[in-house]
Amino acid sequence: MDTRILKKLYQIFEVPVIVYQDSEKIKQYPPENIFRSVFACRNTCVSEPQLTSESKCLHDKAQKLFDYMQEMAVFRELPFLLFEDDSIFYGVLKDEEENLIIFGPASEKKADKKRKRSYHYRYHLNEDPLLKQQSKKEMAKLLVLAGFLINGKDIETDSIRIANCNEGIIKWSASGDTAYQQLNQSEYERDHNSMEYENKLIQIVENGDMDAMYKLVLGTEQLEDRHIGDVAADERKRVEYLAVTLIVLLSRAATKGGLSYEKSYGLADVYLRRLETCKEAEEMLALSSRAQIEFTKKVKITKMENCRFPHIERCKEYINQYLQKPIKVGDIAPAIGVSRSYLSRKFMEAEGITIQQYITKERCARAANMLKNSDYPISIISEYFCFSSQSHFGNRFKEYSGLTPKEYRNQKSAAITLEKKYKDVKKSTGMLCGAEIIL
Repeated sequence: MDTRILKKLYQIFEVPVIVYQDSEKIKQYPPENIFRSVFACRNTCVSEPQLTSESKCLHDKAQKLFDYMQEMAVFRELPFLLFEDDSIFYGVLKDEEENLIIFGPASEKKADKKRKRSYHYRYHLNEDPLLKQQSKKEMAKLLVLAGFLINGKDIETDSIRIANCNEGIIKWSASGDTAYQQLNQSEYERDHNSMEYENKLIQIVENGDMDAMYKLVLGTEQLEDRHIGDVAADERKRVEYLAVTLIVLLSRAATKGGLSYEKSYGLADVYLRRLETCKEAEEMLALSSRAQIEFTKKVKITKMENCRFPHIERCKEYINQYLQKPIKVGDIAPAIGVSRSYLSRKFMEAEGITIQQYITKERCARAANMLKNSDYPISIISEYFCFSSQSHFGNRFKEYSGLTPKEYRNQKSAAITLEKKYKDVKKSTGMLCGAEIIL
């Protein structure tokens, strides 16, 4: 690799750059007498007896960040952006010789004295850090240029992905699986309540279009700024209300895109519960971005599965259409043009449960929503979803949720606080929005 290229990139973009071969630094611009990176803390030997607990903590923090960069670089073939917190981030890529090239740090927010002092204090740096304000798009363009000049590969800025080191978010997954595509701040810096944004978002989720969603979250696709009024007096409350709206929009769009009502509703419920634990607006923004990606991904997977089992998809559509009416398995097969035995066998192969079990599960999911969001008596809900009796409904619902309908309603009563608050704000401000809070 011609390190003169990196020197020239530093001179043009004024973003520090360091090259590592395995774990050893082989080049840095500007030199260390001008810029001491956070990774210098890694060079401290943690076994030294005179090393303070504070120094060990700094060593561990820097080592953890470096290890995560290396892990991500192996996982991803293309360059990526890595956010250390809600603002500080790096650009990372590998060259043809597997050397790790790190651009940064940079700050997405204004790099004023306060932010520099905060970063300085975090790693106990002896001098002011070279911390420049830079947008995700600018850093993405720098990575694209570096990749072309160093590796000869012509990639688009749309290909640059974002990861986040915020353990409170990156280590959590609503579905319980480990995923690396943790996204940080998104288009929430624009107003998410414009109908244009909503329509675009809904279309992307319904189509399961991951590329378009990554574009939207990364910010490479510009949407018109359109403020429809203040939702709340402070920024945190504003983001909280809008995050609730986003999750509801995603859930509805995912259902229209083919995701089962149970999965869509369950995922939205998990995200709403997680939202209640977020203390800062930045956490809510990161969580919202995560939701956008996860809902879209699940729709995409569902569509791929439906292509393999078209009769199963038509069977589910029939069930959803007649869920509030008595449904007999023997009526479904002729309605979609296949034999009962064939449909039952294929459904079991694809879903792992019988058609009747699926019907019961979907009814319980819809009933759970009504228990949470309405005051209808349990007997009415039971009758509405065609359970033979209230006791039969209670037994099936407990198998589904682990709780009786009454226990579920009482437990969920506190969980709808966000929705109620949002409705009150929407009513008082006259705010326009395409989402209703009832899932």
